[in-house]
Amino acid sequence: MTFEEAAAILARVTYKPGMTFYLDDIPVFGGDYALLLRAVDLPNSNGGVPITLMFHRRICADNLSLYKEDDLMNEVTQLCVFHERHEMEEWLKLDGVRLHEPHPELISSRASIPSREPQRPASTIGYDPNLELNLKRI
Repeated sequence: MTFEEAAAILARVTYKPGMTFYLDDIPVFGGDYALLLRAVDLPNSNGGVPITLMFHRRICADNLSLYKEDDLMNEVTQLCVFHERHEMEEWLKLDGVRLHEPHPELISSRASIPSREPQRPASTIGYDPNLELNLKRI
């Protein structure tokens, strides 16, 4: 399938209110594509104002031409699974303390947050610290 065909399929996908899917050729991926899930106005697990989140999954540009609709929808499903896992790690707490940190890149800046030992390493699948800088145009 072409980039345009994939984008047209993603425009037809629904998931939850405020969530949309995109395909983009974000420069940090070196010519590959990013399948993006944008979630708007989600409750903030730390309290405060609702937040907008962006999750991504890398799709090799050379492989997209081999994709069928089912292949693209499998990528969408895997992105949704990652999103749900991330949200579970945000919200699941014992005595107000997260059991798993969904933002391992922020652990050093959160030294004041109490932790429980032992803590398994949080997953970084789908995380690219440079991605946020390039998503501002979406």
